Amino acid sequence: MNSRSNRPRTTVLAGLLLLLLQLQLLPNTLAFSTRISSTRTITTPFPTSPKALATTTPPVASSRLSYGLSLQQTTSHGGDPSNETMGDVSSTLLSSTTTSSTTEKENQQSNTLSSTTTTTTTVPSYRQLIQFIGTTILIWLSEPLLSLVDTTVVGLTQRDSAVVQLAALGPATTLCDSLLFSTYFLAISTTNQIAASWATKDYKRLMRITSQVLGVAAVLGGIVMAIVFGFGAPLLTRMAGQSASPELLYHATRYTYIRGSAAMASVVGMVCQSFCLATLDTQTPARAVAVASLLNIVGDLALSPRWGVQGAAVATAVSTFASAGLLLRAVSKQLQQWNILANQQQQDETNAAQPPSSETGLTTQKDDVDDSVAPIMLPVEQVRPEEKMMANFTTSFSSQEEEQPAEEETVEAEPVVAASIDVSATTTTTTTPNDPKTKVQLFSLPNRQDLVQLLALAGPISFVIWAKVACYGAMTLRSTEFGVVPLATHAIMMRVFFFFSSMGDSVSQAAQSFLPSTLYPQPQPRQFQNIFQKLLVVAATIGIINSQCSMAILKHAGQFLTSDANIIQLMREQSTNFGLALLLHPMIIVLEGTVIASRDFTTLVATYAVTLGVHFSLLKFASATFPAVWRTFLLFQGIRMANFSVRVWRKQLRMRREQRAVLAQDAN
Repeated sequence: MNSRSNRPRTTVLAGLLLLLLQLQLLPNTLAFSTRISSTRTITTPFPTSPKALATTTPPVASSRLSYGLSLQQTTSHGGDPSNETMGDVSSTLLSSTTTSSTTEKENQQSNTLSSTTTTTTTVPSYRQLIQFIGTTILIWLSEPLLSLVDTTVVGLTQRDSAVVQLAALGPATTLCDSLLFSTYFLAISTTNQIAASWATKDYKRLMRITSQVLGVAAVLGGIVMAIVFGFGAPLLTRMAGQSASPELLYHATRYTYIRGSAAMASVVGMVCQSFCLATLDTQTPARAVAVASLLNIVGDLALSPRWGVQGAAVATAVSTFASAGLLLRAVSKQLQQWNILANQQQQDETNAAQPPSSETGLTTQKDDVDDSVAPIMLPVEQVRPEEKMMANFTTSFSSQEEEQPAEEETVEAEPVVAASIDVSATTTTTTTPNDPKTKVQLFSLPNRQDLVQLLALAGPISFVIWAKVACYGAMTLRSTEFGVVPLATHAIMMRVFFFFSSMGDSVSQAAQSFLPSTLYPQPQPRQFQNIFQKLLVVAATIGIINSQCSMAILKHAGQFLTSDANIIQLMREQSTNFGLALLLHPMIIVLEGTVIASRDFTTLVATYAVTLGVHFSLLKFASATFPAVWRTFLLFQGIRMANFSVRVWRKQLRMRREQRAVLAQDAN
């Protein structure tokens, strides 16, 4: 009796321990977010913008400036220059031209090398991957543990009606969680789209995708709310079955209505969390989870003693709104930053697309050696005749290569002579890209084209999610045919499996967040292989830990899960198949995440279609006993791992062949 009475208190302490662990890891998460933001480096040709053109003075400019100073000395005394002086000027000019010719070749080689440089991704270290995965594990483990805290507090504080209220939590939480889980495909689609677009730094597309998925999330949340308030009561009645007493349905309905009122915030928060993880921001989700955990625990302790399950539902709903608010605020700030960068990109593209205008009354003295030098522009009426002559003489030595110059916004200078112009003090200016009048739309709905693209992602992912649900559901249905004890054993084992599988799912999230930078805009086979190998090592380590811990629990700690000796014995007998299934799970999930990051949805859907067919057939015709159910599940895991492994291996080979072909073409 003492051990049973201590279990609820142990669960509360576990929830508090989780909160303290989140707060303890938060400083490391902040530091990790700062470091990981610099792991993606971009090498671009010199120069990259009009501002860089205006502020950069290559070595050729010094010889041109020397010529200007010689001209100034020649003409400073007035009158026409002598033949001797002109000879000096000509020799200076010839020397400048010779230096320019040599430097031009060097600059062409440098520009050729720079043009072949693409976006490079710095491979994250094991420490960075572990910190990201560890934070994700805490985020995903918080929800089931906090659900246990809700159940525990209700059981401790509601003495007379504790049994009825705890029974009401069964169908109520199942309905709420199932409806919310049905929208999880949108979170995975968000991760895939945001990670791919962020790798290419397409800020306009990032803003549009984020706004659209948030709008779709709000719509889906509204649909969930409509289902809860419109069909919640009859659905709960059917789910409760023979136990549907008026008191039980009253508590279950009130709990479902309160939780349903926060459905929109829950779906939007889920999408915002995926947005943050796709951009490698673990700081914001960690803060949101910490705040939500604190509010949930405090709310349970304050409200549940008086209002029971309704108080627990209010605490959960308030924590959901608070978490979604924090996440949505972070997304809004990120969109504002992307808006600035998108305006900068648009300005640069506009400058690069148009040549300098000839209607401004300015003449351009083009750099004949290095096009990266900012053009020197002089008002025509301010140039003296002898300077025009020397300028024309200089132009005759210039290269005849045609190149489309970048558009530059010029400011008319004061009347000056050519000899006094400093190359570093160019009149080229760049407008500020951040337009304060530009508004970022946080919620929007996709048009037809964007909706088709979203469905192209969401459709296969939704199929995968429901395929997994069908797999676990088929195992449960098959277990019902073997009696109450096997069914209860299966229920406990599935709870343990889902607890440990969340640790493996975090590796899939890491694959979907880190790998797109090695695939877009151009594949980088070496970086892809390095990151994938590190993720596979981490997944194998997690699989070994999960396998050993789960087997130890089923073999030696069954008395903490149930008091029935038959269930404990049956769990011991199935511990080997159970442990092997968990050993493979993290590696399967990281392979699946790699396939999703590569957007190879044909392989994804085909794998689950074939695997489900085999799984259902074996459960129907080759699972005559309860142990055969878990052997079938182990085979299900093996088939998934084999299919995904072959596909990822072929993906790496194809990337290497494409890279070798590009290198061979460049060499020719």
